[in-house]
Amino acid sequence: MKNRGTAGTLIESNLTRELIEASLLSLGFSTVAVIPREQSISPSPTLQLSACDLVITDARSATAVLDAASQSLEKSHRLPPPIVLVRDAAPEQEEASDLSFDGVLQLPLSEEEVSLRLRVILHAHHALVQRFPSLLEDLSLAQSVIRSVTNGIVIADATQPDIPVVYVNPAFEKLTGYSLEEVRGRNCRFMQGTETQQPGLETVRAALQRQCETSTVIRNYRKDGSRFWNELYLSPIRDAEGRVRHFVGIQNDVTLRVEAEQRLGFLAHHDALTGLANRDLLFERMQQAILRANRQKTSIAVLFFDLDKFKNINDVFGHEAGDCLLRLIASRLIAEVRECDTAARLGGDEFILMLPDLTDTQEVPALIHRISERISQTAISCGHSYNPTFSVGYSLYPRDGSNPEELLKVADFAMYAEKHKRRQAEQEDDARCANQASITDAGEDESRSDSPERRTLRS
Repeated sequence: MKNRGTAGTLIESNLTRELIEASLLSLGFSTVAVIPREQSISPSPTLQLSACDLVITDARSATAVLDAASQSLEKSHRLPPPIVLVRDAAPEQEEASDLSFDGVLQLPLSEEEVSLRLRVILHAHHALVQRFPSLLEDLSLAQSVIRSVTNGIVIADATQPDIPVVYVNPAFEKLTGYSLEEVRGRNCRFMQGTETQQPGLETVRAALQRQCETSTVIRNYRKDGSRFWNELYLSPIRDAEGRVRHFVGIQNDVTLRVEAEQRLGFLAHHDALTGLANRDLLFERMQQAILRANRQKTSIAVLFFDLDKFKNINDVFGHEAGDCLLRLIASRLIAEVRECDTAARLGGDEFILMLPDLTDTQEVPALIHRISERISQTAISCGHSYNPTFSVGYSLYPRDGSNPEELLKVADFAMYAEKHKRRQAEQEDDARCANQASITDAGEDESRSDSPERRTLRS
């Protein structure tokens, strides 16, 4: 029979220890050493496993034995001997710690059954010993890859209730500003700050619950308080039995991409110069307001503002000055509207205000007068002073139209009618002034023709 060396036991029950010792001797172990109980107080620096070729422990000493095995592996990078847990009574359900042992002997068992199970455990451990150098090499390679990649990597313990972090790579430390020591033992949710109800987090929580892969984009905060967009890929890591032992999260800073997408999305619905709604967004909101007005039996006012003589400003002061004035007018319009209103720029010098949920349309003319006065105040922009004036027309829903196009057309027509009326008034004023000047000039000529000098010449 092959000499298997020395086996160590930490078993309190005499009957159980005698059963185990008999089985060990039948397997060819030359020595069965009883490890003193005082050495199994965790953590125990005196508990040495290197002298044993097999260790069998009961539940009372199990923690100390596992700690000693872990310390031995960490110091020597050599596999500790196989460790077997013997248990007199079956637990209600399998304990997670059972997976840390090379095997479990659940009594009652006969001597032959114990011997057979120990033989299988020893055979499996021998195969592991043969593979251990290549496993260490693979592990070293994996660690080098994880340390060198530019993606942030987080590994969390799935067997613990709060899924705490057990490892982060240098790229994660660079990305977030947090070191491994600062995040170990914590759940990654602390990087969400107060933004714990993000849509992407529901995806993460569902994946953790179902123990499946997922990917999403969430907002996180660095140690210095700065926010970044994190593209997270989450995957469970399973053991040989298919149990999820860890979760690994791969993180990428996609802030520039997200901000560019947001900017493109904004420009698709807003005027690039002023930030006001563009025609598409205006019509979309008008359609929503019409549906709401039909339900609530309210009205909508569409106000069309046209900046008078804007071309003269561009021609005299330049387009940069004109752009500054348009942005200033846009900011004044925004200051005058409610949250439910929409301020839009259709291009050039044309601005729209859409005012939904009106219960008294008789107030609209007074409202137009108030807004016109506010936005027509003297403007100092880009180093130039202006006194802007506006021609304004408006339409009402449902009085003037049933859709956005009709309402805007009526407001546009009313605005041009107002502009034409004002121009006619200005022309009439100019004509009266010219006529008055002509009469004055004629009187002065007549007065000069009757001067003493002219009377002397006539005589």
